[in-house]
Amino acid sequence: MYCVKCGVELGNTEKKCPLCGTPVWNPDSAAEELYPRYRYGRDAKPKTGLMFLFTFILLIPVLLCLLIDLKLNRRIVWSGYVSLSAAVVYIMLVLPFWFRKRNPVIFVPVSFAAACGLLLYICCKSGGKWFLSFAFPVTGALCLIVTAAVALYRYVPKGWIFTTGGLTIALGGLSILIEFFLHITFGFGMFVWSLYPFAVLLLFGLLIIAIGTSPSMRAALRKKMFF
Repeated sequence: MYCVKCGVELGNTEKKCPLCGTPVWNPDSAAEELYPRYRYGRDAKPKTGLMFLFTFILLIPVLLCLLIDLKLNRRIVWSGYVSLSAAVVYIMLVLPFWFRKRNPVIFVPVSFAAACGLLLYICCKSGGKWFLSFAFPVTGALCLIVTAAVALYRYVPKGWIFTTGGLTIALGGLSILIEFFLHITFGFGMFVWSLYPFAVLLLFGLLIIAIGTSPSMRAALRKKMFF
């Protein structure tokens, strides 16, 4: 059994929660449920008025920057960076709330695609040659890792310990990948710093997975950390 207030795991003989003092509620003997079965808020109707307000607030500085840039330079010079940056912020923080069902598995790749578009614009405007050989593969790899983790957390919640361990190891591998593309693009040395975070994250990831494979360690983790 678990405490209905704080969620801590309870012993079979306990009459009240040792953490918060809430009396133990047994669903087999209670005549009336303490909480309703339906859920609140997951598929709530979007608050369109608030979304329009956020859109308007974000649009004002973008328009001002465009007007100032055109007035001073007769063309878009620096306001493009401001406009695209604002668009990325809008896509990441505001756009999902326009939808009744906000699936993060969809919006995470969309956010990464928007960030990738901003990096492409910066690369083209600055005359650089680092997008295809550095920014795109690194952003794509991070997008795959985060999207896979979000999907596993959402659809396989019981395996969150293994997901966390795998995510930790994957982030360690990403450090090696970043240094590899830095070496290809900018000529930096290989295996200068990436092995250190990789080794640390690998050990932590394996430790988390080892905890997940042990029922006694999982139970102790739930009871001590209130997961």
